Amino acid sequence: MFLKKYQPLPADNQIPKAVIEKYNDVRIYFLKNPDRECIPLFLNSFGEGDGYGIYQLVEDVLRNFHPEEVIPHLKEGLSSPYPSVRYWCAQIAASFPSSDLIKPLAKVLSEGDFDMKYAVITALEQITGDSVTNVLKEAYKRESDPE
Repeated sequence: MFLKKYQPLPADNQIPKAVIEKYNDVRIYFLKNPDRECIPLFLNSFGEGDGYGIYQLVEDVLRNFHPEEVIPHLKEGLSSPYPSVRYWCAQIAASFPSSDLIKPLAKVLSEGDFDMKYAVITALEQITGDSVTNVLKEAYKRESDPE
């Protein structure tokens, strides 16, 4: 119920301490008690920021599941209207490499700031293959940021 309420959580500068502490408690609960129902809820819970270091730990919960259980929800998260959700889903996608994620990752690559693009490139590098190479070459042609 807690995760359903926060889709996504408030930004770090607006989140009450009690809420982020409860989020961590929920994360620990699902780490010890895996339930597939939590997958999309966690993937859509990421607010702006890093959740005071807790967002990085959500991936540990997701590793308790088979990739085929996580990848469809990652695909959806990469299309979220929330940049923070797309960013964290791109980060997590690096641990669940799948050709099913190439198109949604490519779409995210065409938007966002350096951090977003870096997360997407890292995820794409885990997938490899000619289609990934083509996506990266096309993105490079459009990129104006020298970094």
